[in-house]
Amino acid sequence: MIRLIFTALILFFTATASLAQKKNPLQINLNQQKGTYVTFAAGAQVWARFTELNPGSTINGAPESTSLDISLRRVRFGVYGKLTPRLKFNLSFGENNFNHMTGKDKGIRILNAYMEYQLADFISIGGGKSAWNGLSRYAVPSTFNATGVDIAVFAMPTVQKSDHLLRKMSVFAHGEIGPLDYRVVVAKPFIIENMNLTEGYADFYNGNPRIQTSAYVKYQFLDREGSRSPFSPGNWLGTKTIFNVGAGFMHQPDAMAYEDASPELQLTAMTHFAGDLFAEVPIPGKHAGSITLYSSYTRYNFGPGYLRNIGVNNSANGVDETFTFNGAGNAFPAIGTGNVFYVQSAYTFPARLNADQQRTRYQLYASWQHADYERLGGRMNLYEAGFSFIIDRHSKVTLGYQNRPIFDNLSGPIPLEVDRKGMAVLQYQVKF
Repeated sequence: MIRLIFTALILFFTATASLAQKKNPLQINLNQQKGTYVTFAAGAQVWARFTELNPGSTINGAPESTSLDISLRRVRFGVYGKLTPRLKFNLSFGENNFNHMTGKDKGIRILNAYMEYQLADFISIGGGKSAWNGLSRYAVPSTFNATGVDIAVFAMPTVQKSDHLLRKMSVFAHGEIGPLDYRVVVAKPFIIENMNLTEGYADFYNGNPRIQTSAYVKYQFLDREGSRSPFSPGNWLGTKTIFNVGAGFMHQPDAMAYEDASPELQLTAMTHFAGDLFAEVPIPGKHAGSITLYSSYTRYNFGPGYLRNIGVNNSANGVDETFTFNGAGNAFPAIGTGNVFYVQSAYTFPARLNADQQRTRYQLYASWQHADYERLGGRMNLYEAGFSFIIDRHSKVTLGYQNRPIFDNLSGPIPLEVDRKGMAVLQYQVKF
Protein backbone atom coordinates (compact mmCIF):
# COMPACT_ATOMS: atom_id res chain seq x y z
CA MET A 1 0.00 0.00 0.00
CA ILE A 2 2.78 2.44 0.96
CA ARG A 3 4.68 1.62 -2.25
CA LEU A 4 1.53 2.43 -4.22
CA ILE A 5 1.21 5.77 -2.42
CA PHE A 6 4.84 6.64 -3.10
CA THR A 7 4.41 5.78 -6.80
CA ALA A 8 1.32 7.97 -7.04
CA LEU A 9 3.11 10.88 -5.35
CA ILE A 10 6.09 10.60 -7.69
CA LEU A 11 3.86 10.47 -10.79
CA PHE A 12 1.81 13.40 -9.54
CA PHE A 13 4.90 15.46 -8.83
CA THR A 14 6.46 14.65 -12.21
CA ALA A 15 3.30 15.55 -14.09
CA THR A 16 2.77 18.86 -12.32
CA ALA A 17 6.27 20.12 -11.50
CA SER A 18 6.05 22.64 -14.36
CA LEU A 19 3.40 24.52 -12.37
CA ALA A 20 5.75 25.21 -9.50
CA GLN A 21 7.27 28.55 -8.71
CA LYS A 22 10.94 28.92 -9.59
CA LYS A 23 11.72 29.89 -5.98
CA ASN A 24 10.52 26.51 -4.71
CA PRO A 25 10.43 23.79 -7.39
CA LEU A 26 8.84 21.36 -4.92
CA GLN A 27 5.81 23.59 -4.35
CA ILE A 28 2.80 23.51 -6.64
CA ASN A 29 0.55 26.55 -6.54
CA LEU A 30 -3.08 25.52 -6.84
CA ASN A 31 -4.45 29.05 -6.76
CA GLN A 32 -2.00 31.90 -6.33
CA GLN A 33 -4.69 34.46 -5.48
CA LYS A 34 -6.12 32.30 -2.68
CA GLY A 35 -2.69 31.19 -1.49
CA THR A 36 -3.40 27.48 -1.89
CA TYR A 37 -0.54 25.09 -2.61
CA VAL A 38 0.89 21.59 -2.27
CA THR A 39 4.49 21.10 -1.14
CA PHE A 40 6.71 18.01 -1.28
CA ALA A 41 9.48 17.42 1.25
CA ALA A 42 12.08 14.80 2.07
CA GLY A 43 15.11 14.38 4.28
CA ALA A 44 17.65 11.93 5.61
CA GLN A 45 20.30 11.80 8.33
CA VAL A 46 23.29 9.45 7.98
CA TRP A 47 25.43 8.58 11.00
CA ALA A 48 29.01 7.32 11.13
CA ARG A 49 29.61 6.55 14.79
CA PHE A 50 32.10 5.25 17.32
CA THR A 51 30.60 4.13 20.65
CA GLU A 52 32.12 2.99 23.90
CA LEU A 53 29.52 0.37 24.81
CA ASN A 54 28.10 -0.13 28.28
CA PRO A 55 29.85 -2.87 30.31
CA GLY A 56 28.53 -6.33 29.49
CA SER A 57 27.06 -5.33 26.09
CA THR A 58 26.71 -7.98 23.40
CA ILE A 59 25.99 -7.89 19.67
CA ASN A 60 24.15 -11.06 18.66
CA GLY A 61 25.56 -12.77 21.72
CA ALA A 62 29.19 -11.72 21.16
CA PRO A 63 30.66 -9.55 23.97
CA GLU A 64 31.83 -6.16 22.67
CA SER A 65 33.35 -3.13 24.41
CA THR A 66 33.21 -0.73 21.43
CA SER A 67 31.23 -0.39 18.21
CA LEU A 68 31.93 1.33 14.89
CA ASP A 69 28.83 1.56 12.68
CA ILE A 70 27.04 3.40 9.88
CA SER A 71 23.30 3.99 10.05
CA LEU A 72 20.33 6.03 8.89
CA ARG A 73 19.14 7.93 11.95
CA ARG A 74 16.05 9.21 10.14
CA VAL A 75 14.44 9.22 6.72
CA ARG A 76 11.36 11.27 5.83
CA PHE A 77 9.03 11.80 2.85
CA GLY A 78 6.01 14.08 2.97
CA VAL A 79 3.40 16.12 1.19
CA TYR A 80 1.49 18.94 2.82
CA GLY A 81 -0.27 22.17 1.92
CA LYS A 82 -3.44 24.28 1.87
CA LEU A 83 -6.35 23.03 -0.22
CA THR A 84 -8.44 26.10 0.59
CA PRO A 85 -7.45 29.36 2.34
CA ARG A 86 -8.45 27.75 5.67
CA LEU A 87 -7.96 23.98 5.18
CA LYS A 88 -4.51 22.40 5.63
CA PHE A 89 -3.37 18.80 5.40
CA ASN A 90 -0.22 16.85 6.23
CA LEU A 91 0.71 13.36 5.04
CA SER A 92 4.21 12.06 5.75
CA PHE A 93 6.10 8.78 5.89
CA GLY A 94 9.35 7.76 7.50
CA GLU A 95 11.21 5.73 10.07
CA ASN A 96 14.15 5.97 12.43
CA ASN A 97 17.23 3.92 13.18
CA PHE A 98 18.14 1.78 10.19
CA ASN A 99 21.35 0.05 11.27
CA HIS A 100 23.04 -3.37 11.29
CA MET A 101 20.74 -4.45 14.13
CA THR A 102 17.43 -3.77 12.34
CA GLY A 103 17.82 -6.31 9.53
CA LYS A 104 17.06 -5.91 5.86
CA ASP A 105 13.26 -5.82 6.02
CA LYS A 106 12.61 -2.73 8.13
CA GLY A 107 10.24 -0.48 6.18
CA ILE A 108 8.77 2.99 5.95
CA ARG A 109 5.60 3.73 7.94
CA ILE A 110 2.96 6.46 8.03
CA LEU A 111 4.00 9.15 10.52
CA ASN A 112 1.56 12.03 10.08
CA ALA A 113 -1.91 11.96 8.57
CA TYR A 114 -3.99 14.88 9.78
CA MET A 115 -6.03 17.87 8.69
CA GLU A 116 -6.67 21.22 10.32
CA TYR A 117 -9.10 24.06 9.71
CA GLN A 118 -8.53 27.69 10.63
CA LEU A 119 -11.67 28.88 12.39
CA ALA A 120 -10.34 32.40 12.96
CA ASP A 121 -7.06 34.31 12.93
CA PHE A 122 -6.31 33.13 16.46
CA ILE A 123 -7.39 29.46 16.35
CA SER A 124 -7.03 26.38 14.15
CA ILE A 125 -8.44 22.97 15.02
CA GLY A 126 -7.42 19.61 13.62
CA GLY A 127 -7.29 15.88 14.08
CA GLY A 128 -5.69 12.63 12.97
CA LYS A 129 -2.34 11.05 13.63
CA SER A 130 0.02 13.88 14.46
CA ALA A 131 2.92 15.09 16.61
CA TRP A 132 0.89 17.89 18.21
CA ASN A 133 1.72 17.66 21.93
CA GLY A 134 1.97 20.00 24.88
CA LEU A 135 4.31 20.14 27.89
CA SER A 136 7.38 22.01 26.53
CA ARG A 137 9.15 23.33 23.45
CA TYR A 138 11.38 20.28 23.07
CA ALA A 139 8.50 17.84 23.68
CA VAL A 140 8.00 18.26 19.92
CA PRO A 141 11.44 19.13 18.53
CA SER A 142 12.19 19.75 14.87
CA THR A 143 14.57 16.88 14.16
CA PHE A 144 15.91 18.43 10.95
CA ASN A 145 16.37 21.84 12.58
CA ALA A 146 17.96 20.61 15.79
CA THR A 147 20.95 22.20 17.45
CA GLY A 148 23.56 19.46 17.45
CA VAL A 149 23.60 15.87 16.29
CA ASP A 150 20.27 14.87 17.81
CA ILE A 151 17.31 15.98 19.88
CA ALA A 152 16.94 15.95 23.69
CA VAL A 153 15.38 12.52 24.31
CA PHE A 154 14.39 13.24 27.92
CA ALA A 155 11.89 15.93 26.83
CA MET A 156 9.57 13.38 25.15
CA PRO A 157 8.08 11.45 28.09
CA THR A 158 6.08 8.84 26.14
CA VAL A 159 8.31 8.41 23.06
CA GLN A 160 7.93 4.92 21.59
CA LYS A 161 5.91 3.86 24.63
CA SER A 162 2.35 5.07 24.08
CA ASP A 163 3.15 6.94 20.85
CA HIS A 164 4.82 6.28 17.49
CA LEU A 165 7.82 8.55 17.12
CA LEU A 166 5.91 11.22 19.12
CA ARG A 167 2.73 10.80 17.07
CA LYS A 168 -0.64 9.92 18.59
CA MET A 169 -4.24 9.83 17.44
CA SER A 170 -5.52 13.18 18.63
CA VAL A 171 -7.56 16.32 18.18
CA PHE A 172 -5.87 19.65 18.80
CA ALA A 173 -6.26 23.41 18.76
CA HIS A 174 -3.49 25.96 18.34
CA GLY A 175 -2.95 29.58 17.42
CA GLU A 176 -1.62 32.96 18.41
CA ILE A 177 -3.34 35.71 20.40
CA GLY A 178 -1.03 38.67 20.10
CA PRO A 179 2.35 37.59 21.47
CA LEU A 180 0.81 34.50 23.10
CA ASP A 181 1.30 31.19 21.23
CA TYR A 182 -0.71 28.22 22.52
CA ARG A 183 -1.59 24.59 21.80
CA VAL A 184 -4.08 22.25 23.49
CA VAL A 185 -4.17 18.52 22.66
CA VAL A 186 -6.54 15.66 23.53
CA ALA A 187 -5.07 12.30 22.53
CA LYS A 188 -5.85 8.60 22.67
CA PRO A 189 -2.47 6.94 23.30
CA PHE A 190 -1.52 3.65 21.69
CA ILE A 191 -1.86 0.47 23.76
CA ILE A 192 1.24 -0.60 25.66
CA GLU A 193 2.43 -3.95 24.34
CA ASN A 194 4.68 -5.02 27.22
CA MET A 195 4.49 -4.13 30.92
CA ASN A 196 7.49 -5.17 33.00
CA LEU A 197 6.91 -4.64 36.71
CA THR A 198 9.43 -4.77 39.53
CA GLU A 199 7.79 -4.60 42.96
CA GLY A 200 7.51 -1.02 44.15
CA TYR A 201 8.37 0.56 40.78
CA ALA A 202 5.89 1.83 38.18
CA ASP A 203 5.68 1.04 34.48
CA PHE A 204 3.26 1.99 31.70
CA TYR A 205 -0.05 0.14 32.19
CA ASN A 206 -0.99 -2.23 29.38
CA GLY A 207 -4.76 -1.91 29.79
CA ASN A 208 -7.13 0.27 27.80
CA PRO A 209 -5.40 3.68 27.70
CA ARG A 210 -7.31 6.63 29.13
CA ILE A 211 -7.55 9.98 27.33
CA GLN A 212 -4.37 12.06 27.58
CA THR A 213 -4.48 15.86 27.73
CA SER A 214 -1.60 18.28 27.27
CA ALA A 215 -1.01 21.96 26.62
CA TYR A 216 1.82 24.43 26.11
CA VAL A 217 1.76 28.22 26.11
CA LYS A 218 4.65 30.57 25.34
CA TYR A 219 4.87 34.34 25.47
CA GLN A 220 6.91 35.85 22.63
CA PHE A 221 8.50 39.11 23.74
CA LEU A 222 10.32 39.88 20.47
CA ASP A 223 10.00 38.28 17.01
CA ARG A 224 7.21 35.77 16.45
CA GLU A 225 8.04 32.20 15.47
CA GLY A 226 4.67 31.25 14.01
CA SER A 227 2.73 28.03 14.58
CA ARG A 228 2.40 26.50 11.11
CA SER A 229 3.86 23.22 12.38
CA PRO A 230 3.82 21.34 15.70
CA PHE A 231 7.63 21.16 15.61
CA SER A 232 9.91 23.73 17.26
CA PRO A 233 13.36 24.42 15.77
CA GLY A 234 16.48 24.36 17.91
CA ASN A 235 17.64 27.66 16.40
CA TRP A 236 16.93 30.17 13.64
CA LEU A 237 20.53 30.65 12.44
CA GLY A 238 20.47 34.32 13.41
CA THR A 239 17.52 35.25 11.18
CA LYS A 240 15.26 36.23 14.12
CA THR A 241 15.60 37.99 17.46
CA ILE A 242 13.68 35.86 19.95
CA PHE A 243 12.96 35.78 23.65
CA ASN A 244 10.20 33.35 24.67
CA VAL A 245 9.05 32.05 28.03
CA GLY A 246 6.79 28.99 28.09
CA ALA A 247 5.01 26.53 30.38
CA GLY A 248 2.98 23.37 29.90
CA PHE A 249 1.62 20.11 31.27
CA MET A 250 0.70 16.54 30.31
CA HIS A 251 -1.80 14.35 32.21
CA GLN A 252 -3.26 10.86 31.75
CA PRO A 253 -5.30 9.02 34.41
CA ASP A 254 -4.33 5.42 35.16
CA ALA A 255 -1.43 5.56 32.72
CA MET A 256 0.96 3.75 35.07
CA ALA A 257 0.83 0.61 37.20
CA TYR A 258 2.87 -0.82 40.06
CA GLU A 259 2.81 -3.66 42.59
CA ASP A 260 3.02 -3.24 46.35
CA ALA A 261 2.17 -5.34 49.39
CA SER A 262 -1.52 -5.49 48.42
CA PRO A 263 -2.72 -8.34 46.14
CA GLU A 264 -4.17 -5.97 43.52
CA LEU A 265 -2.31 -4.06 40.84
CA GLN A 266 -2.11 -0.36 41.71
CA LEU A 267 -2.90 2.22 39.00
CA THR A 268 -1.75 5.82 39.11
CA ALA A 269 -1.87 8.89 36.89
CA MET A 270 0.97 10.24 34.79
CA THR A 271 1.29 14.00 35.40
CA HIS A 272 4.10 16.24 34.18
CA PHE A 273 4.82 19.98 34.35
CA ALA A 274 7.50 22.01 32.57
CA GLY A 275 8.71 25.57 32.17
CA ASP A 276 11.25 26.78 29.64
CA LEU A 277 13.02 29.73 28.07
CA PHE A 278 14.24 30.11 24.50
CA ALA A 279 16.31 33.03 23.22
CA GLU A 280 18.22 33.83 20.06
CA VAL A 281 20.07 37.11 19.70
CA PRO A 282 22.06 38.28 16.67
CA ILE A 283 25.25 39.99 17.85
CA PRO A 284 25.60 43.54 16.43
CA GLY A 285 28.39 44.03 13.91
CA LYS A 286 29.10 43.17 10.30
CA HIS A 287 31.16 40.08 11.08
CA ALA A 288 29.32 38.92 14.22
CA GLY A 289 27.09 35.90 14.51
CA SER A 290 24.26 34.95 16.85
CA ILE A 291 23.82 33.26 20.23
CA THR A 292 21.07 30.72 20.98
CA LEU A 293 20.04 29.60 24.46
CA TYR A 294 17.44 27.08 25.61
CA SER A 295 16.81 26.19 29.24
CA SER A 296 14.06 24.10 30.86
CA TYR A 297 12.89 22.61 34.11
CA THR A 298 10.65 19.52 33.99
CA ARG A 299 8.87 17.79 36.87
CA TYR A 300 8.06 14.22 35.83
CA ASN A 301 5.65 12.04 37.82
CA PHE A 302 5.22 8.59 36.28
CA GLY A 303 4.49 6.96 39.62
CA PRO A 304 6.85 5.36 42.17
CA GLY A 305 10.44 5.04 40.99
CA TYR A 306 9.75 4.87 37.25
CA LEU A 307 12.97 4.98 35.23
CA ARG A 308 13.61 4.30 31.57
CA ASN A 309 16.99 3.59 29.99
CA ILE A 310 17.17 4.69 26.35
CA GLY A 311 19.86 3.89 23.81
CA VAL A 312 19.28 6.03 20.72
CA ASN A 313 19.86 4.11 17.48
CA ASN A 314 21.41 1.38 19.61
CA SER A 315 24.18 -0.68 18.02
CA ALA A 316 24.04 -3.51 20.62
CA ASN A 317 21.12 -5.82 21.35
CA GLY A 318 22.11 -7.62 24.52
CA VAL A 319 23.69 -7.09 27.93
CA ASP A 320 24.80 -9.07 30.94
CA GLU A 321 22.87 -7.16 33.61
CA THR A 322 25.35 -8.14 36.32
CA PHE A 323 27.69 -5.59 34.71
CA THR A 324 25.47 -2.50 34.42
CA PHE A 325 22.08 -1.03 35.29
CA ASN A 326 22.08 1.06 32.08
CA GLY A 327 21.25 -1.75 29.68
CA ALA A 328 22.84 -2.54 26.33
CA GLY A 329 25.00 -0.43 24.05
CA ASN A 330 24.73 3.34 24.53
CA ALA A 331 21.67 3.32 26.84
CA PHE A 332 21.51 5.54 29.93
CA PRO A 333 18.82 6.58 32.47
CA ALA A 334 17.10 9.17 30.29
CA ILE A 335 13.55 9.57 31.62
CA GLY A 336 12.03 8.96 35.04
CA THR A 337 10.03 10.21 37.99
CA GLY A 338 11.88 13.21 39.34
CA ASN A 339 13.22 16.60 38.33
CA VAL A 340 15.18 17.44 35.17
CA PHE A 341 17.12 20.60 34.41
CA TYR A 342 18.38 21.09 30.86
CA VAL A 343 20.39 23.81 29.18
CA GLN A 344 21.61 24.09 25.58
CA SER A 345 23.59 26.89 23.98
CA ALA A 346 25.02 27.58 20.53
CA TYR A 347 27.03 30.18 18.72
CA THR A 348 26.37 30.56 14.98
CA PHE A 349 29.02 32.30 12.93
CA PRO A 350 27.85 34.80 10.30
CA ALA A 351 26.84 33.46 6.89
CA ARG A 352 29.32 33.53 4.01
CA LEU A 353 28.94 32.84 0.30
CA ASN A 354 30.95 29.95 -1.11
CA ALA A 355 32.15 29.51 -4.70
CA ASP A 356 28.68 28.26 -5.72
CA GLN A 357 27.00 31.33 -4.19
CA GLN A 358 25.51 29.24 -1.39
CA ARG A 359 25.19 30.58 2.14
CA THR A 360 27.39 28.64 4.54
CA ARG A 361 27.56 28.84 8.33
CA TYR A 362 29.53 27.27 11.16
CA GLN A 363 27.89 26.57 14.51
CA LEU A 364 29.29 25.50 17.89
CA TYR A 365 26.97 23.95 20.49
CA ALA A 366 26.93 22.36 23.94
CA SER A 367 24.23 20.95 26.24
CA TRP A 368 23.82 19.54 29.75
CA GLN A 369 21.04 17.38 31.20
CA HIS A 370 20.99 17.24 35.00
CA ALA A 371 18.39 14.87 36.46
CA ASP A 372 17.40 13.90 39.99
CA TYR A 373 15.49 10.64 39.49
CA GLU A 374 13.86 8.81 42.42
CA ARG A 375 15.22 5.42 41.38
CA LEU A 376 18.90 6.42 41.29
CA GLY A 377 21.32 6.89 44.17
CA GLY A 378 22.79 10.05 42.66
CA ARG A 379 22.30 12.73 40.03
CA MET A 380 22.34 11.80 36.33
CA ASN A 381 24.46 14.15 34.20
CA LEU A 382 24.65 13.92 30.41
CA TYR A 383 27.01 16.19 28.44
CA GLU A 384 27.05 16.88 24.70
CA ALA A 385 29.09 19.22 22.49
CA GLY A 386 30.16 19.63 18.89
CA PHE A 387 30.06 21.79 15.77
CA SER A 388 28.13 21.93 12.49
CA PHE A 389 28.80 23.14 8.96
CA ILE A 390 25.53 24.28 7.37
CA ILE A 391 24.98 24.90 3.64
CA ASP A 392 21.89 26.90 2.63
CA ARG A 393 19.74 25.16 5.30
CA HIS A 394 19.45 22.13 2.96
CA SER A 395 22.65 20.35 3.91
CA LYS A 396 24.45 20.01 7.25
CA VAL A 397 27.49 18.15 8.53
CA THR A 398 27.77 17.78 12.33
CA LEU A 399 30.45 16.25 14.49
CA GLY A 400 29.19 15.66 18.02
CA TYR A 401 30.37 13.98 21.20
CA GLN A 402 28.20 12.65 24.03
CA ASN A 403 29.44 11.70 27.49
CA ARG A 404 27.03 9.56 29.56
CA PRO A 405 27.08 8.04 33.07
CA ILE A 406 27.24 4.31 33.81
CA PHE A 407 25.16 3.16 36.79
CA ASP A 408 25.17 -0.22 38.49
CA ASN A 409 23.53 -1.74 41.55
CA LEU A 410 26.06 -4.47 42.37
CA SER A 411 26.66 -3.02 45.82
CA GLY A 412 22.97 -2.73 46.70
CA PRO A 413 19.44 -2.14 45.39
CA ILE A 414 20.04 1.54 44.55
CA PRO A 415 21.99 2.16 41.31
CA LEU A 416 25.07 4.37 41.71
CA GLU A 417 27.27 6.01 39.08
CA VAL A 418 30.50 4.01 38.70
CA ASP A 419 31.91 5.12 35.33
CA ARG A 420 31.36 7.21 32.24
CA LYS A 421 31.41 6.32 28.53
CA GLY A 422 31.48 8.34 25.32
CA MET A 423 30.00 8.31 21.83
CA ALA A 424 31.23 10.29 18.80
CA VAL A 425 28.90 10.82 15.82
CA LEU A 426 29.58 12.31 12.40
CA GLN A 427 26.22 13.15 10.84
CA TYR A 428 25.41 14.21 7.30
CA GLN A 429 21.93 15.63 6.85
CA VAL A 430 20.08 16.60 3.66
CA LYS A 431 16.57 18.02 3.48
CA PHE A 432 14.50 19.66 0.77
